Amino acid sequence: MEEERILIDGIKYNLWAPEDEVREFEPIVVEHITDILGSTNAIFFTKQKIRTPRGIGSIPDGFAIVLDNTPHWYVIEVELSRHSPYDHAEPQAKKFKKAIQSSETRKQLVDAMYDEVKSDIIKEKLIKDKIGSGEIHKFLSDLITIDNLTLLIVLEEVTEDWREAFDDFPNVEIVEFKTFKREDAPTVHAHLFKPLFAPLSIRKKLGENETIIKEGDVVKLKGERPPDVSEWSWSRVWGQERRVKEVSGDEALLIIDEKTRGFWFPLKCLEKVGVALSEKEIQGPTKTSEWTKDELIEFLGHRTDIQRAFLRTLAERDKVYNDDLLAELKRKLRDKFDGYTSGALGGLSRAIKLAGKGYLHYHECDDKGEYYKIVEKYRDMIKRYFSQQE
Repeated sequence: MEEERILIDGIKYNLWAPEDEVREFEPIVVEHITDILGSTNAIFFTKQKIRTPRGIGSIPDGFAIVLDNTPHWYVIEVELSRHSPYDHAEPQAKKFKKAIQSSETRKQLVDAMYDEVKSDIIKEKLIKDKIGSGEIHKFLSDLITIDNLTLLIVLEEVTEDWREAFDDFPNVEIVEFKTFKREDAPTVHAHLFKPLFAPLSIRKKLGENETIIKEGDVVKLKGERPPDVSEWSWSRVWGQERRVKEVSGDEALLIIDEKTRGFWFPLKCLEKVGVALSEKEIQGPTKTSEWTKDELIEFLGHRTDIQRAFLRTLAERDKVYNDDLLAELKRKLRDKFDGYTSGALGGLSRAIKLAGKGYLHYHECDDKGEYYKIVEKYRDMIKRYFSQQE
């Protein structure tokens, strides 16, 4: 049987089957856990060992709380469907349930969550805003009970074996989360899944026209940067499509990446593009045009540090293999380099496509592995741009 494939604006994405649960699948799920939960009021917590009253320990893949009208919390397990649910996940679920019945285990978990919240000002503010007070520890203590618990199992494919294994478990949600890799740029992904909760529709104004904006809609910046918006946040988003995570008053919170909750922008600065990229209707190939010198200079000026370092590195070499690229980016960026490049490069590709221009680089493969190569006709323009910045 042929593997599944999706087509987005004429570009092919092929179904990807992760081989390694911990190193490949789990990081992607964690990156998109708030999307999977379907709530902008969700907070993810890192792994913590929990023990049953008899001292038997287990480590879930994470925890999450959702601060909607009726707050609740999740124990998260990320699994591959080819593994038998009876070998690990089902016994693990029983251990979780036993462990949470212990008041000492709940206290240890609450303390760990509280410490994580206090070390993250964004998580702390979100909880304070939702509960209307600073009594975060008490709130967590009241929330973390067996009655409020849901076990969330995320699989790359849901099978009958997995459904049957948890038929008798109360408060279990099983979510299928498929990943598709772009055929000509494997670091660019699209995901197919059904969120646990549907986003709310909110009526707001964009400029002079009244428009329905939903959490999950895609917008882009328009016009000039207002004085009350930082140049740094503006440059992170300019020329790119970003998903709306939350709307409040006359502002929208736009998703940036998995490490940054997002930036708030006035609605008057936003232009609605449509639904998320992976949900667009199938269309034919988009026509592209070549970059002029002025267009390319303006585009480079709005790129993030890692995107500029990437293009500069490619302009200096005939081809750059992945390992060499990471080493060079680390050298150029130093303390600004966080090792997460796929999101930045995916954002660069989307920004180029949004500009309606031809690609500035290629992602190819030979017998030495994957490599990047700059488009020759833009090499001198890019090199001159960076030389003038020094």
